[in-house]
Amino acid sequence: MESLVLQTAIGLTFIFATFAAAVSAISEAVARYLGLRGEYLLRGVRSAVDGKSDFRLPMRAILPWNAGRLITKNAAGVAKSDPDNDEAMVALIISHPLVAASAKGAAPPCRAGDRAMSNKERRSLPSYLSGQTFSRALVDILVSEVDANRADSHAEPAQSRQLGALRGWAGSRSPRHEHLAGALRPLLTAAHDLKELETSIAGWYEEHMARVSGWYKRHVKWISLGIGLVLVVAFNANAIKIADALYSDQALSTSVVAEATRASACGSTDPAKCLADLRGEVGKLRGTGLPIGWGTVPACAARPSCSWLDRHGFTNIGSNGSADVWAFLLVLLGWAVMILALLPGARFWFDLLSKFGSLRSTGPKPAT
Repeated sequence: MESLVLQTAIGLTFIFATFAAAVSAISEAVARYLGLRGEYLLRGVRSAVDGKSDFRLPMRAILPWNAGRLITKNAAGVAKSDPDNDEAMVALIISHPLVAASAKGAAPPCRAGDRAMSNKERRSLPSYLSGQTFSRALVDILVSEVDANRADSHAEPAQSRQLGALRGWAGSRSPRHEHLAGALRPLLTAAHDLKELETSIAGWYEEHMARVSGWYKRHVKWISLGIGLVLVVAFNANAIKIADALYSDQALSTSVVAEATRASACGSTDPAKCLADLRGEVGKLRGTGLPIGWGTVPACAARPSCSWLDRHGFTNIGSNGSADVWAFLLVLLGWAVMILALLPGARFWFDLLSKFGSLRSTGPKPAT
C-alpha cells in the first residue's frame, strides 16, 4: 500500500513538473516578447526618481496591435506633467552612456519612460540595471546640471564644490526634479563625499527595486495562470483522473514512475528545451495509458450513441441528473487542481520529485 501511494505521488509530481516546465518556458517567452522586464525596470526607476507611477499594466496596453502606454500619475490620479522639466529624469538615466550600453544595440528608445511605447521599443530597453551603475549615472547627471549653475564653481575643490552644489539644489525652495530632491536630501546630508553618496544611492535604489521585482513576479504569475489554463484544457490534463488512474493501476503507476526517472533531467536543463520536448513527453505519457488528451473514454468505445460530453468524460455514462452534474464538476475541479499546481513552478516539482526518488530508493528502515 505504501509503495503504491508513493508511486502515485511520484507520477503525479512528474505530471505537474512537466506541465510547469512548459508554462515557465512559454511565460518567459511571452514576457520577453512584451518586453516586461524592461518595462518594469523603467517603471521602477521612474517611480524612484520622478514620483508616483501607475504600475497597473492592462492587457490591452501590451497587445501586439496596441502601441501600449506607460502612464505616470500624481496623487490625484491625473496624468502628470512637469513644465519645468524638458525631459523626465528616468529618460535622462536610461539614455546615459553607462546605462544605454546595456540596451539592445546600445540605443534605448528616445525619451524612454516619458511617452507611449510599443512592444518593440520595450524589447530594446535594458532588462537589468545595477545599483552601482544607477548611482553613478544619476550623480553624473545631477552634478552636470547643478554644478554648472554655481557662481563660485572654482572657489573650492571639485568634490566639495559638487557635493555643495547638490546640497544646495536639494535644499532649495522649488528644485528641479522636486521628487528626486526630496528623496536624496537625507542622503546628501549624511554623505561626506561623492563616493559615499553614490554608495548610499545604490543601496536606496536596490531596496526600491526589490519591491519592483515583486510587482513583476506577480504580473508574470497572472500570465502563467492564463497559459496554464490553456495548456491544461488543450491536453485535458485532469489531476483527479490522473491520480485515480495511477492509484488504481499498479502497472500504469510503475510505467509512469520509470518515465519520470528518465525524464527528470528537466530539473537541471533550460526550460526552453523542456518546452520543445513537451509534446513528446505527453505522447509517451498517453502511451502508458494515462488519461491525458481528448481521447474517447473506454465506456464509449463500443457505444455509438454516446454524445460528445459522454465520449470525453464530462458525464456519468449509465446515469443522469445529479450524477452527470457531479461528473462535470469533478472535471472542472481536476482542471483547477492541475492549474493551481503549476504555479509553484517546475523547479519546485522537480526538487520534490528528486526527494521522492531518494525516499523510494532508500525505503523503510529494516526492523531491529
